[in-house]
Amino acid sequence: MMDEVIESYKEEMLRYLRRGMLEESRIYCSGILLGLRKFQRDSRSDLLEEAPDYCDDTFESIREEWEEAVDDAGQVHLLARFIEEEGLNRRHPPESCRTGEKEQ
Repeated sequence: MMDEVIESYKEEMLRYLRRGMLEESRIYCSGILLGLRKFQRDSRSDLLEEAPDYCDDTFESIREEWEEAVDDAGQVHLLARFIEEEGLNRRHPPESCRTGEKEQ
């Protein structure tokens, strides 16, 4: 079910690339990745219990697919910087992120 939803976003991201709109595609990819992490951190969905690695695996898959498709070191660097600045690279966020509690 989640794959179907994400697939439409991935297609739009790749459409930007086919049009030569590299920056727009990177920004769109950033949004997909950010959305996955927000879902992972904030959702109370049973999906996270049933498939705990889904968000991490999908995050990496989308990132790799975009990096291969864009084939532009500058754009890849910008995406990596965004991921680092937003703290999106962390796999399996602390439980406190999922429950909304503050870490101490």
